[in-house]
Amino acid sequence: SMTKKHYEAIADAISREARMWHSDSKYAFVCQNIADSLADYFCKDNPLFNRVKFMQRISDNIAKTKSQT
Repeated sequence: SMTKKHYEAIADAISREARMWHSDSKYAFVCQNIADSLADYFCKDNPLFNRVKFMQRISDNIAKTKSQT
């Protein structure tokens, strides 16, 4: 069973990829779709999974990087 640490690690990995290609809107859209698909699966797999927190972590990580550049 996956834990909060697993979900955070996956969100962070998606964030890293999205940051590398943030200027390419098509690629950013793909990252968003992957995050949405994984969140759908995680919700089905674990009723305690918090989709909002998962998506927010990705968004916050991307925003932090953009503000640092």
